[in-house]
Amino acid sequence: MSQYDPTLSVLGIPDHNIKVAFVCHEYRGNGVRRRQYHVIDAELTYRLTRCPLCGFEALHPNRFYTTHVRVLNGVEMPTVIALHKQRWRCHS
Repeated sequence: MSQYDPTLSVLGIPDHNIKVAFVCHEYRGNGVRRRQYHVIDAELTYRLTRCPLCGFEALHPNRFYTTHVRVLNGVEMPTVIALHKQRWRCHS
């Protein structure tokens, strides 16, 4: 069990396909809007056996793309999840 598993449960995210790599503090923004954030670096990956569109078993992992999800909570320091999502490619 990872030490970061409780991180998602505290935020109310019950997905077991999300694996947290690390948690850090970063400064983001420019000038007056520069603030410190909690940044949770996580990866969303799962196993597909068939293509949801055509039904063939010609799926291959393509690459990851990153989205930045803001978590709305009532703490002083805002929280951002840097979520790396797995993309799939069908060869049919």
